[in-house]
Amino acid sequence: MGWPQCRGLSHHHLIHACETNLQWLKTDYIDLYQLHERDDMTPLEETLAVLEYLVNASKVRHVIRPIFQLAYYEYA
Repeated sequence: MGWPQCRGLSHHHLIHACETNLQWLKTDYIDLYQLHERDDMTPLEETLAVLEYLVNASKVRHVIRPIFQLAYYEYA
């Protein structure tokens, strides 16, 4: 599907997914944005930066992740 960055938790994929969901839901923001699985192909810093952008842009209010991924995100 498309170009390589449009997958997993990459900047381009998360922005596209968020915008698509906002349009589909006909709303200005998403209350809870959940990351369902880890993406070892995308640097963690990139994922965290785009999530911070989405929260600061008021497109997402809260980001949650499954409990089994806590150790992966804790070092950030």
